[in-house]
Amino acid sequence: GGEDLRDPAMQSWIGCDTCEEWYHSECVHVSKQQAESLETYLCPACAHKQGVAYAFRLPAPPKRTRRPKLRLVRALLAEAETLSVAMPEVEPLSALMAEAEAWQEAA
Repeated sequence: GGEDLRDPAMQSWIGCDTCEEWYHSECVHVSKQQAESLETYLCPACAHKQGVAYAFRLPAPPKRTRRPKLRLVRALLAEAETLSVAMPEVEPLSALMAEAEAWQEAA
């Protein structure tokens, strides 16, 4: 059940009136009807910072992915550079690694 978050036309959003961040309504457990009837909305992070209970069911913790850790990818790329065989995967993976590191530094 719930909204199909892959279809932008089906997504409903709700904005926190404190931090001004926007959330998928479904991700913060606020129905579209509830969102439309609220005068103000306080997101889970702002509710926690203010020491008040979040008014809706708390979102589930983020799911862990099976993505490899950056340090493992970095080590594999370093090892690939030492091989005498050229692998076509190294260049695009190196580019992705650079993007991931830049994203991490900006976060």
